Parts: sequence; structure tokens; C-alpha cells
Amino acid sequence: MYHPVIKEVEELFEGRKDIINWEYAKKLAIRIAISGETDEMPSLDMQKQFEELVRASEILTSNFTNLQFFQFASTKVINRQDWIEANIKGFKALMEPLTQKVVEEYKKSKATDSISKLLNKISPFIITLEIGLVLGYMAKNVLGQYDLCLPYGERGKIYFVAPNLLKLEKMLKIPSKDFRFWIALHEVTHALEFNSNNWIVDYYKNLLKEFIESATLNLESAAERIQKLDVKNINEVINKFQSEDILFSLVTPGQREILYRIQALMTVLEGYSNFVMDEIGSKMISSFKTLKIKFENRRKIINPVEKIFRKIIGIELKLKQYEMGQKFANYIHKKMNMIGLNLLYENEKNIPTIDEIKNPDKWINRVLNLK
Repeated sequence: MYHPVIKEVEELFEGRKDIINWEYAKKLAIRIAISGETDEMPSLDMQKQFEELVRASEILTSNFTNLQFFQFASTKVINRQDWIEANIKGFKALMEPLTQKVVEEYKKSKATDSISKLLNKISPFIITLEIGLVLGYMAKNVLGQYDLCLPYGERGKIYFVAPNLLKLEKMLKIPSKDFRFWIALHEVTHALEFNSNNWIVDYYKNLLKEFIESATLNLESAAERIQKLDVKNINEVINKFQSEDILFSLVTPGQREILYRIQALMTVLEGYSNFVMDEIGSKMISSFKTLKIKFENRRKIINPVEKIFRKIIGIELKLKQYEMGQKFANYIHKKMNMIGLNLLYENEKNIPTIDEIKNPDKWINRVLNLK
């Protein structure tokens, strides 16, 4: 009997597989997500509670922002395995064209140096392993998610992962209803952002399509960059591989531009959602200040090994981007109120660049000149 990982490696080196093994990625993710912990199905009472919290949040966020839903999202309270299965389905549909294209480039590549040859041979397995590891880790930590359901044409869904919510509520000793309402506000705001104007969904879809169509992987460049890394310890390795410099050096200038636009869009969406959930939460939730402090301090509880893993897969970098997005939203609202902040969603030209997010006055000047 072979261990699944060993068998997978053997099959890849024998050339019997040339695309991502999604079934293996899913099994690995589930194994990681439920290892040593319970993954019980949520109660009907919890499902009903979140449905009520989402409905209330839809009214509150729409009234506060003056944005209107054209379609409401469905609400599902799920366990970790269900979250993985829902996301693996979306990942597969979105990534399959890209992975197929990359695989074809692997086959055509004429790598000459040893590192390029090694990357060529083991990359499908590495990608499979990475997807499984990241999804497994995320499944143990994600609290809520708004799923656009882009690949399969369904209406959007809001997921709440019951085991993670229950675990965090117990660990932080926070009022469960207040905390769940706060999380619901965040995810409902995401639904509102995408539902208030159809162009945002199309813009996001087109960015993904542009990236896939332009996809290429320069193995020689990647190998050369790896060989030139001058690092003295594991922390330097982690810091280099989590940096944008390494990531963006492996793509073409055209892809780099698309990635910057995707990054800017996601930073704005998260920042706006954090702003709205805090503005409404501070007025509607009696325990808001205590809840927010405990929630933000939870990262201090993470053990050193997990901190390293979070850096490697980019979670810490993303959290900094979202903080930057909220600072941007706070600043724009203070200077221009909600009408000014909502200019973000008037058209795609109003989506700020990363530089404008860091320097919001530049965005204000540009957008007002467009009016």
C-alpha cells in the first residue's frame, strides 16, 4: 500500500498525469481541514439565525450606502468539508483553462538547465499540492465568504463556516449573536458591491479572462531568479518568496499590469466592506469595541510555525492590503462622504490604482477631473 502522496509523485514522474489532480487536491484539503478537530454539520437554528442576520444586513447596508441590490444572495451555513467542495468546484472551473495552457507550455518548453528541467517535471504536482494545502488551511480559518458563482452561472451565495465561527467565539469569549451579525455585515456588503452595478461583475470576469488568455510561464526566468537568490536564513527565504517582486518577476509585463488591476480591485472591495461593517457595527452592536479589539488581536495567538505558513502563502500580505483598502475608504468618506466613496462603483475608470489607494488624494483629483 502506497501513501497517496508517494503514489501521486510516482505517477507524475512516469508521465501518466499532465494536469492538476483536483480530486487529490480536494482530499488533501479535507484531510488538513478536519485533522484533529470536529467538523460537525451546523444546526438548523444556526442556519435560520444567519438567514435573519443576512436579511437585516441587506436592509442596513443598502440604506447606509445608498446602493441597491438587483439580486439577493442565498445564505448557507456549512462545515469545512462543504466549504472545500464548493470552492474546489469554482477553482477548477476558473483555473482549468489556465492550467491546461501552462501544461502545454511545459510540454513545449526546451529547458536546458537542471532547475528548469526539474520545475518542468514536478510543477503539476506542486500546483496540486499547493491548492490542497491552501484550501485545507483556509477551510480551518475562513468565517464567511461571498461566492460570485461566476463559472456556473448561479446567483451569488454567502457561506458561513460553522465550526470556525463556534471555535473562535469560544476562544475569544465573545457574544455569538453580535459577532455573527458583524461577519454577516461584511459578506452582505460584498454581495452589495457586486450586485449594485452589473459592470463590476463583468469587469472582474474580464480581468480573469485577460489573465488566462495572456498566461505564459517563463521557466528559464524562474530558474534564473531562484539561482540568484542570496539568502542566509529561512526568514529571508520566506520574505523573498512572499514579496511581489518574486511573484511579478515570473510573469510578462502584460500579465503584471493585469495582476495590479486585480489587486487594486480586491483591495478596494475589501476596504469598502470593512468600512461599512465597522460603521454600521459601531452603531448597532453594543459590544462592538470589545469585539473588534479581540478579533484583531487574535493574530497574536497564532503559533510561530503557522505565522511562517501564513507568510509563505501570502495571507499576511493580503491582510495588509485589506488594511490599506480600509484606510483608503475611511479617508475618502471623511473627505467626500458616502456620495464621494460610491464614485468607486460608478464605472471601471473610477477603480483606483495601487498608487492611488496609497495616496487617496491622487484618486480624488483624478476622479473629480473626470466628472
